[in-house]
Amino acid sequence: MRRTEFWKETRHFGSWLESEAVANSNEKGEGTILIKLNPDGTAEAIRIGSIKDPDVLNDYKMLWCFLYSLDIRVVKLDARLERNQIEDVMSLLYAYRSKLIKRHNGKISPGPVGHLLSENGLHIACTCTSIQGKTLAISYSYCTLAFSRLVRWFEHRHKNFHDHRALFYTAPRYALVIGVIMIGPGVIYAYMLGNRQLLVISGFMALLLAGIAYVFFMVAGSIEYDNEEKEYQLNKAYNKLKNYAQECEYLAKTLASKNKELQNFTSIIRHDLGNPLMSIDAFSIMLDKYCDQLNQLLEKNSISEKLKDQVSSIVKSDISEAVSYIQTSTAEMRKLLEGLKQVADVGHRTLQIEPQDMNEIVRQIVSKMRFQFDDCGASVAIETLPACLGDATQLNQVFRNLLNNALKYLDPNRKGSIHIYGRVEQGMSIYCVEDNGIGVAPANKEKIFEIFHRVDSQGPVSGEGLGLTIVGRIIERHKGRIRLESELGKGSIFCVALPTA
Repeated sequence: MRRTEFWKETRHFGSWLESEAVANSNEKGEGTILIKLNPDGTAEAIRIGSIKDPDVLNDYKMLWCFLYSLDIRVVKLDARLERNQIEDVMSLLYAYRSKLIKRHNGKISPGPVGHLLSENGLHIACTCTSIQGKTLAISYSYCTLAFSRLVRWFEHRHKNFHDHRALFYTAPRYALVIGVIMIGPGVIYAYMLGNRQLLVISGFMALLLAGIAYVFFMVAGSIEYDNEEKEYQLNKAYNKLKNYAQECEYLAKTLASKNKELQNFTSIIRHDLGNPLMSIDAFSIMLDKYCDQLNQLLEKNSISEKLKDQVSSIVKSDISEAVSYIQTSTAEMRKLLEGLKQVADVGHRTLQIEPQDMNEIVRQIVSKMRFQFDDCGASVAIETLPACLGDATQLNQVFRNLLNNALKYLDPNRKGSIHIYGRVEQGMSIYCVEDNGIGVAPANKEKIFEIFHRVDSQGPVSGEGLGLTIVGRIIERHKGRIRLESELGKGSIFCVALPTA
């Protein structure tokens, strides 16, 4: 390793770090820069967001090879470091390189160097340098006790010494100087006059002032450096919040764009598939009429009974069955398109969030579905329900879909029973719809709110698999939660949590 080239690389790396990487990290509100070292002398940024051009890291191969030889694999840098601080740390490591190379199992060997660079690390030149495992950590260390103007003067005078804590070591000297300047003439005058009492008082005052000055420099300190640290932390937090806000804004725009695309997509589907469906439906009706007319002609015309029976069988059996299939399929397609439209519309309807009387809403739904309950032979029990905040129309759709789902999947081998009850927990109104139906298998619990998913796609129950998808999206828009508890063969409980009124 050529020492001249090594220090040249170190200075260039420090300059780049101070001018670009650190500045960019501060803008992003990131506190650290992580660099991974490779055996071939290349390096890569683990935290890419903090570095604009990660390829620049490969310009410092001699520096990385030197650190790699010390068994260092990751360099962790504080986002406040300056060029000269990097140079000071590298000088330290270069001076102790022979000791550091004798590391065992990723740990620094015992001795002065081991104590200096492990655990709390070594504080020098406004940095704390430590090697923990295979990571070299260099963090910024600031001074909390320093009188602002004096520190600025001290820094200006000692330009080559950047550790503010040096003020601690100079405090006794400054205290002595102040004591001598303030009380010195009085002590000299008392000595010349031979006044021992005045001499004692002057000496005591000198010591007192020196002590006050010492305490002032050591304890009173500077609020400025504390404020600088607080300002840094506040700026970092502010930048993080700003980045989060920008990210949220971007995600909100993306979501709005995707919702718009979904709405356009469903509109296109309804238009492109709806028109052919209308034609198929219309022609199937016409075909049905033609079959009737053909039957009438067969009855009027005198043809052989055998031929008449053959044609009549085709018209009444085969063609009628085909027409029935066409009409059933078109009806299912219409339901599917209408369901897709409802899914797309859920995210676009303006919500009218108001306190809702859920007792009245659920009673109205059950009243309108009374025929379905009677047809299934199912009983429904409703307990007193707490009020909540929500949109009446969409909450109506939620509980209508949940009750429809409960009726669809009742167990045919026992009398159906549906129980609706509620409670208030931690500012949320919890509503439960419990049934004694066929239940849901554990494998289906996570998928049950997905679009087009059905509990038993091969069973006799018809449906498009959109009802619970719509329920989930409505609850999400209301900032609520929905949970399913189910046991196969025993029944299911859908629990909906909404903000309480």
